Amino acid sequence: MLQPTGPIVDCSAGDVTIVNSYLGDAAGNPITTCSAGSPVIAYLWVTIYNNAGNERDAIILLADVYINGNLAYTTYPNGLCVLDNIQPKATKKYPIYSFSWTCGQSVKM
Repeated sequence: MLQPTGPIVDCSAGDVTIVNSYLGDAAGNPITTCSAGSPVIAYLWVTIYNNAGNERDAIILLADVYINGNLAYTTYPNGLCVLDNIQPKATKKYPIYSFSWTCGQSVKM
């Protein structure tokens, strides 16, 4: 399934962090069951946390997504604006990529 599930990217300022990533449906519900080898429309969701004492604006994500070790999607070199803003000490989810996923494939970011 999707790896890693812990903190994966830290802003150089150390205030906005991706604390989780997972495969889900369009509504953000995690995909918890599927039949091996079956295709599923999946969304790669990230959970973003603002550790700063102030609101942060224009959160940009730079990331590569690999499926079974092959580059499937990249937000380089321009980045992907994932949030207009996030309040201090708040957490928000955002879907960064949707694709047809074959149950059992490795997804890494």
